[in-house]
Amino acid sequence: MSEDAASGGCYDWFHHRKQLFKKALDHRGSIYYTYQRNYFAAKYVGWLGWGLDLLTAIVGGVLIYVLRSGGSPQAAVYLAVTILISSLISSFYGPKLRSRDYYNAGQEHQELHDEFDHFIHSKISNPNRPNANLEETLEDLNSKRHDLNQSTPQLGGIWYYLMNIVEKIKSIYQWIVPWKKQETWSKEKFEEIMPENCSPESSPDWLENE
Repeated sequence: MSEDAASGGCYDWFHHRKQLFKKALDHRGSIYYTYQRNYFAAKYVGWLGWGLDLLTAIVGGVLIYVLRSGGSPQAAVYLAVTILISSLISSFYGPKLRSRDYYNAGQEHQELHDEFDHFIHSKISNPNRPNANLEETLEDLNSKRHDLNQSTPQLGGIWYYLMNIVEKIKSIYQWIVPWKKQETWSKEKFEEIMPENCSPESSPDWLENE
């Protein structure tokens, strides 16, 4: 019988493994929403950058026309102020650079999300792996998660609410146009990833010598 099974029995082994699964699932879920929020911010901040460039070009063209045609000086001032504000936003906020940073952060979080996913489906689901070894691996992954959160741009709660609003709009659209299915995400159940003969009511071969 394995060390895990001998020390705590089948029920303790099963309970410990299930707790590891829940922790990994929670961490993976947190990372999922983090990288989705990063991609969301990268998309719309990028659009803001391009929109400001387009606005500056259009207003600049109109300003040149007004000056050449001897138009209203007041209109020219308004147009010049608009260009100034657009330029200041682009310079100090830097939408394009921020968009790239958010996208890169999203990619890093998605890679870590995939590591957690692999851990859940390939390691936790393998009864031959000792719980102590899995707990150590989970701690390493969680440390990577904390380090990544500290080294990547922090997005305020406003992005979470904006993303929820967009998701609600997509849900309404899907209700109106049901054949356009949206990507959904749901948590697995512990029993779904474990082998059929792995249960606290039995002492199958997977609790024998490793």
